[in-house]
Amino acid sequence: MQNPSQKITRSNAIRLFFTDTRFLIDGLPYPDLPMFVDVRTMRHLYLPTEWMIDLATCQARCESPLSWKSYAYDLRGFFEFAIVKGFDWLHPEEMQIGHYGVDLTRQGRSRNHINQVMSTICRFYEWAAERGSITTLALRYETVRLTQHGYFAHIQDKKKLSARAIVIPRRRRDERLPQFFHAEKRCKILNVLEERDQIIAEWALHTGLREHEICALT
Repeated sequence: MQNPSQKITRSNAIRLFFTDTRFLIDGLPYPDLPMFVDVRTMRHLYLPTEWMIDLATCQARCESPLSWKSYAYDLRGFFEFAIVKGFDWLHPEEMQIGHYGVDLTRQGRSRNHINQVMSTICRFYEWAAERGSITTLALRYETVRLTQHGYFAHIQDKKKLSARAIVIPRRRRDERLPQFFHAEKRCKILNVLEERDQIIAEWALHTGLREHEICALT
């Protein structure tokens, strides 16, 4: 049991538990699904856990348990920040979300990491507002040019516009990814690889394999 007088810090306010194969949704097992628990009260935090379930079952683009864990740790960090600073994580103000981004910057986190974390936080609250779990969404949006990244980025239209919350930092020009190789140069690079390595490279490019998945190949 936790001492009631113990000071709550970011590392002990909220804990993540992960399901095993015994956890079923409509009869199907969903192991490694994050569950949020407030250790001060040992109460289950329903809303963020429900988002994890929605990501796992309804949003086919996010079917990897590694993605669920990444989003869960991003959210937990913000919830703990809210608890330490004394505001309600269930109904944060836009400025309070922005303060968390500033705090991450002061910790020395990279802009790319901060962008990922803030995007996750905003996605969660957008989802909660769309389903009616929160009454208001304290986020303003700005129109930004949508930069295409990926295997065919060099032939895609780069003039598309998108909208995102203003608390998500923009990437500076000197931090942007370099231009991708054209098809001819890609072929030259692949052709100098051994057959095994060429297959691995093409598999990674076309399927988006993670580093640990590539290293696990035998």
